[in-house]
Amino acid sequence: MHLDADLTARLDTLARRVGVARGELIRIAVDRFFVELAELRLAGAPFDLETAVNAEIFNGEASRDRLIRRRRRLEAARREAK
Repeated sequence: MHLDADLTARLDTLARRVGVARGELIRIAVDRFFVELAELRLAGAPFDLETAVNAEIFNGEASRDRLIRRRRRLEAARREAK
């Protein structure tokens, strides 16, 4: 996983504040993400892991445009393959 300098600094600051390592913060976030996905599935919400992950990634403005372009290319390729 690549973390830019700003995110690394922010995670390190938070980790020091709560007394854990940066990796532990990331593990907690990933665990929480999967717990929320499981709760949605149990509640009967449609479950599409790719869509859920993309929705979380799209929340980051730095990656938004690049990921939208990538998603459109993949969707176009899928339509052409049919």
